[in-house]
Amino acid sequence: MPRLSLLRIVSSISTQLDRTLDKPSPIFHFLIVLCTYSLLFLCLREDPRISTTTTSETLKALAIDRDTYEFRVSRFNNYITSERFRSGPGELGRGVDTGISDEEMKRVNDKEGYNSYACNRTALDRSLGHRPAKECLAIKYPKKLPTASVILIFFNEPFRLIIRTVFSVVNRTPPAYLKEVILLDDGSTQADLLEPMDTFVRQNWPDGVVQIVRLPERTGLIRARLEGAKVATGDVLIFLDAHCEATFRWIEPLLYRIQQKPDAVVCPAIANIDRFTLKFFRTDVRYTEDGWLSLRVGSFAWDGMYIFEHPPRRSIIKRASNAEPIESITMPGGLFAMSRKYFFDLGGYDEGMEIWGGENLEISFRIWQCGGSLEFSPCSTVGHVYRVTHPYSFPGRLNFIMPL
Repeated sequence: MPRLSLLRIVSSISTQLDRTLDKPSPIFHFLIVLCTYSLLFLCLREDPRISTTTTSETLKALAIDRDTYEFRVSRFNNYITSERFRSGPGELGRGVDTGISDEEMKRVNDKEGYNSYACNRTALDRSLGHRPAKECLAIKYPKKLPTASVILIFFNEPFRLIIRTVFSVVNRTPPAYLKEVILLDDGSTQADLLEPMDTFVRQNWPDGVVQIVRLPERTGLIRARLEGAKVATGDVLIFLDAHCEATFRWIEPLLYRIQQKPDAVVCPAIANIDRFTLKFFRTDVRYTEDGWLSLRVGSFAWDGMYIFEHPPRRSIIKRASNAEPIESITMPGGLFAMSRKYFFDLGGYDEGMEIWGGENLEISFRIWQCGGSLEFSPCSTVGHVYRVTHPYSFPGRLNFIMPL
């Protein structure tokens, strides 16, 4: 908030006091002004808005002009300051009670893997009401951080889930860090994901920060991610599933850690978004009564399935604070950040792998074997809708439904 605006507000309050009170006490008047300044100071201190002032170096890194940058900053500021005051179904991360019968809920869940009724009633740019822990908020990140390309792969995904993911990324990422959001269509056939999506993206992000790349035929998640990485131009690649929601200050911890350690692959803390109500379950990174850290990291079972487990105590005690990243054996695969250079130096994904599943373990082992590290950041949170089924089949012989 500009200083001139603060002075005008205080002056207005003082004038109203003079008009209301016949003979206001000087002490009373002083106390009112002091309280007003104190409240305004608190608001100003917590103001998440950013300045439109930037450098030519930042504009060059983003490959945009100053007018476009100012437009993006204005959009970011408008959303981030109004988020806490929003109301309506699903706002502040609340669940939506659709009132449908158990039979209908089961039918929808079996068909689509989530409650589309709740999704349709929830705003595409809804608020989440999530704030990082105080240890995380106390961190002062450098103004200059690497730029990011956020890559979302989709194939016949629900339109509203995809777009809600995009809104959450654009609305909660400072423009200086977001080079682009790449929506990579792996051969979708749903009508609403074709021309209607093109039109929607052009109308809502006319500045070009969101780009749609379409593959002529379905290749599977792994090869599609490789294509997304090839067209990305940001310093850091951030892969997200197309049914996620990013939270306030989600990207800074990821970029900062990679700036510190370019061969670190960093995953956000993953919050659950209930598939029945779309309720956002906030992550609370803390120590439990028996001394374990509540943040789970990646591991694997002997049948090759990815699992979440408590981090080893040796990984916990070596950290200087709760805000520091914690090492992980493996990563979930759907949500992670990685230097673009390191991704290709490492060889990217194995192009011979089909669809999805197992690629996260393979690349996790390769990262550790090649001198890199895998970490979870407790200061970055991204919500994820865990669906029971996929509402589509797989190409070739793989014509079945796999659990997510």
